[in-house]
Amino acid sequence: MFKAKGLRAYTTGWLVSFTLVSSLLFLAVGVITAYIVEDAIISRLVNEQAQSIETSLQRGEQPQLSAQQQLFTKAGDLPPQWRERVLSSRYGELFTDTNDHYHFQHLSLRDSPQGIRNGVLQTSDGELRVLVVEVSRMLVVSNSPGAFVVFVFVFVLLTLVAVFVALKIANRVTKPVLDLSAAVSQRANAASPMPQLPFELNALAATFEASFSKIERMLQRERDFTTDVGHELKTPLTAFNNLLVMANGRALTAAEVDQLERINAELANTVEVLLALAREESLAQESINVMGCIEQLAIEQPQVLSGEFSIDLSGDHSLVINGNRVLSQLLFLNLIQNAIRHANSPHLFIEVAANKLSFRNQTTPLKQTNVMAPGVRNDTSSGVGQGLYLVRRIAEKLALKTELKLNDSQFEIVFHIN
Repeated sequence: MFKAKGLRAYTTGWLVSFTLVSSLLFLAVGVITAYIVEDAIISRLVNEQAQSIETSLQRGEQPQLSAQQQLFTKAGDLPPQWRERVLSSRYGELFTDTNDHYHFQHLSLRDSPQGIRNGVLQTSDGELRVLVVEVSRMLVVSNSPGAFVVFVFVFVLLTLVAVFVALKIANRVTKPVLDLSAAVSQRANAASPMPQLPFELNALAATFEASFSKIERMLQRERDFTTDVGHELKTPLTAFNNLLVMANGRALTAAEVDQLERINAELANTVEVLLALAREESLAQESINVMGCIEQLAIEQPQVLSGEFSIDLSGDHSLVINGNRVLSQLLFLNLIQNAIRHANSPHLFIEVAANKLSFRNQTTPLKQTNVMAPGVRNDTSSGVGQGLYLVRRIAEKLALKTELKLNDSQFEIVFHIN
């Protein structure tokens, strides 16, 4: 087993090793096959020569032998080093110290049946008829070293090509994985997108991208929540603490108790909004009927039910926006409650159009122009300066563009619907 330090080295090692082993096995099989084929061809040629001699003997003719052929009719005529081998088999090969190569085959004559007597092939009259052929010139594989060298050269060349292809395949297979690993490492330090990868790895990269995006949104919500808690709760808690300090020394006046109740209500509203902004559920989208949502929130306000405050709602009753229902309700509720608490007259005008929402009420002249910043409030306001800032934060979450219109006697906030 390979103990490579990386996926690329591991894959490359296995592919190259497999290629080399396969090539060597192919070379061995090719050489063995060449010798087997050569031997089969020579055996067939010797057999044809033996059949020709058998035919001549059966006709009573003297066979014509070439310089490479020998016909032995007696066991004593056989060279001693061949005798045992020839007498123990009908056909086979014979080797000498001079590198000459022979094939032999016993002749089969119909008028002289052969048999094995005392372990020796012989005719019924005790004679042998063995054809021995010198076949050294027919050994193409052994006698053609040039062809063998060419074969080995081509084999080595093809092996190198196979190794090169194996390296390319290993690089092709491992590079996307390594690219993905590098991209994941970089994504941990910077918001860089996942690369486009081939095959199923592209789906894996998309899954990583979705997971990273989800984690980043969660971390961003956590950072926003931490920042908002530090900013938005500091002012009301300070005012709340001041009133408690005053309560330790004397009884609170009716105005101070009323202020304490408003601070408590605003604290509860602030915490509810911040929690809603921090929840993952705030990302869920659905279709919301704007007019129906505002009407439901309006009739839930005690001041509206008692007739102390009126809301004039007009416009498109069929307008539907796509957003988070909880955040949309908090947005409209904060605007209604801000108007109830801080409007100069007990009237709020809400206009619903196809591409915008408008909330308008009478007010005293505003000295502050950045009233939607955290902690900023008008000099005549009794609040803690968080209402409109939370409205801006919710609108940003709902992807609504906010426009603030201020003059000496009127406050109007417009949300443009994309």
